[in-house]
Amino acid sequence: MERDTTDGRTRRRVLETTGALALGGVAGCLGGGGDGSDGANGGSVADLTTVETVGGSGRSASYAGSWAGSSAPSEAWRFQAGGNPGFTAGMMGPAVDDDRGQVYVTYRVQDESKVAALDAGTGEKAWEATVGRESSTRSYADPGYVTLAGDAVLVTYQSQVSAFEAAGGEHRWTTDVWDLRSNYRLGKALAVGGTAVVWYRSALVGLDLASGDEVWRNEDTWLRRHAVDDEYVYTTSKYSEEGAFSLLAHDPGDGNVAREIGVEADDNVFEFTPAGVVGDTCFVHANVTGSSDSVLYAVSLADRTATGTGTIADMAYDETAVFADGETAYAYGTNDGTEIRAYDGTSMERTGSVGVGGTTVPRQSDGASRHAVTDDAVLFGHGKTLKAWSRDLGSGGWELTPSDVVVGTVVPAGGMLFVVTRSADQYGGSGSPASLVAYE
Repeated sequence: MERDTTDGRTRRRVLETTGALALGGVAGCLGGGGDGSDGANGGSVADLTTVETVGGSGRSASYAGSWAGSSAPSEAWRFQAGGNPGFTAGMMGPAVDDDRGQVYVTYRVQDESKVAALDAGTGEKAWEATVGRESSTRSYADPGYVTLAGDAVLVTYQSQVSAFEAAGGEHRWTTDVWDLRSNYRLGKALAVGGTAVVWYRSALVGLDLASGDEVWRNEDTWLRRHAVDDEYVYTTSKYSEEGAFSLLAHDPGDGNVAREIGVEADDNVFEFTPAGVVGDTCFVHANVTGSSDSVLYAVSLADRTATGTGTIADMAYDETAVFADGETAYAYGTNDGTEIRAYDGTSMERTGSVGVGGTTVPRQSDGASRHAVTDDAVLFGHGKTLKAWSRDLGSGGWELTPSDVVVGTVVPAGGMLFVVTRSADQYGGSGSPASLVAYE
């Protein structure tokens, strides 16, 4: 199934490097908004790249594939939840499974939250399971975060983490990380080695991936964000002391500090927080005292030095940056949400910017990343619109509107582009369904 485009970007060209996907028809809808069918018939064979995107904490990754050009991708299938008047639905994910050719999402309609595995090529539902317990009325559209961890799918819902078999959906274990029901919720669980690391309020907790048993807990009152790579869990000190702060690398097996990196810093910055790890670089964000500005440090994990520092005008703490790779960092903020800004990943000198419209960028919580950087494009979800720009932000490309609610998560994988609308972080208004839309 090739797609003719004005810029020569065809389906075959993408699949030559990412693996073949045999696409079927449009998947049916779940809930009151659809016909109750599970989707088109047929299977798929996919070579999908597994990546993690979790907003303010976790891995920061770039994606293989070509998504530049002026021609918008075509919708391949759509999976929906909700849609009845008065029913507010939420959806989170997707987590993409390269080995099984499946896409995992959580979704919630009224008081029922589920996790589902969908065929990446057709949208056909492979399995589904109920997760969690009844939600409070204040979070009735929150289905919980979903993460792929080897042969398991992890779902964090309210104060619980549950593991399901990735292949068939069988329940493995459920662990209550916090004893009290409240309006606070767990962040997205991240697999590091044999440990699932999850953040709750001011605590980081490590769970054994095989059993779900808690193996360590760090209840530092400062812990508000963290980052991970394949070896460590990264936290920071809150304030600079004598012109320096510490970047702490924790062993995921026991939570102990395995490495401590001292980084020179200005005296007027505070609230350091890891914003993402790319290769041998950990990016750390901090606020500037008495200013709406903030700074972004590029810390080399190889030689334990700060390779560069960039001052970001009008960037708030809770909205830091999204990163492509070691070459470029892309940042945006809530105080001045009219631009995406590109910075050299080593020197942190500003190299470009592009306007995205509007006056603010909505808050992005753990679990949702409305941005993606591919081999040749920067994709950015702003409000109901998803837009593409060149990697240097020098030229614009296509734009599309997946639904009549806001874009929640954007994940390119295996020559496909998966977009969740109305995530738990970005839902609003009743009567419209939450959707996972797949494009090619």
